[in-house]
Amino acid sequence: MAKAIVAVVRKQAQARTRRYKHVGYVWLKGVDTDVVVLPEVWELIFPFIQDGTFSPMLTPTQPRVGFLRPETHYKGPTVDIRDRGFYRRVLNTLWGLFTEEFPTSDV
Repeated sequence: MAKAIVAVVRKQAQARTRRYKHVGYVWLKGVDTDVVVLPEVWELIFPFIQDGTFSPMLTPTQPRVGFLRPETHYKGPTVDIRDRGFYRRVLNTLWGLFTEEFPTSDV
């Protein structure tokens, strides 16, 4: 989720509301991003985007990041390495919001 939020804020993905069979959801969709979240969860996250907490201007990028071809620097799978400071700030905020652990299994 943190990677998807970084992609949305960096304008490499879009957040759109959708509905499927009477169930609403928010779809974070970009080239390397494809995350679906319930509206109730998005309502907890979105204020941080609005108030500037998730502003990329507060965190410097890695030295080799440029603006001529940003897609080569902010690919979804490597955003936690290439945009480390911003990604960690988003991730730490999400950890504070969602403290409950959910069981997972190897399917």
